[in-house]
Amino acid sequence: MGLAFALALDEMLPGRTAITVYDGRWTRKGPSVVWKDETQGNFRRQQVVTVQSRQYLALPEEVLDALFDDAGAYSEMWPVGPDSVDGRPPRNIRIAHIEDRLLDLANRKSSIRLVPKRFDVAEEQNRVTQEHVLVVAEGGRSAPGSTTPTGSARPTPRSTPSTASTSRTSCWGCASSRSCRTR
Repeated sequence: MGLAFALALDEMLPGRTAITVYDGRWTRKGPSVVWKDETQGNFRRQQVVTVQSRQYLALPEEVLDALFDDAGAYSEMWPVGPDSVDGRPPRNIRIAHIEDRLLDLANRKSSIRLVPKRFDVAEEQNRVTQEHVLVVAEGGRSAPGSTTPTGSARPTPRSTPSTASTSRTSCWGCASSRSCRTR
């Protein structure tokens, strides 16, 4: 689900996403992230799932093409029913095939960061805290040429927000003018 959601967001908001997906069942192989195999303790699911046409036709075109480009990767055994769209029948497809194709697509997206390990809340909070750039505007004034996305002035980043006790501290990452909860 994480990969499908990440790819859908990337499709809906092109150029405006920065998505990170974690999975402990992955490993690195060169520049790509791949599924671990049995020797690495990952026994891939071979079950088949039935996907109604209402669901698969709602997928982004790129995902739809990746999942169903090979006619041998799925079957259409079920009759058309009330959930069928445009007379298209449900499709049976292996879960492992879905996972493989979605991971392959996500590997090609610069806006999707794949992390081959389990998500660790404390570690992620530390990473986000280090990435947020705390800025200080001494006396509420901003540096020349420094702007926010709305065009208003943005303070110049400093290494520590404690340099001016009367300064307004804001977080560049979340644009909060109050104390950022990641501090």
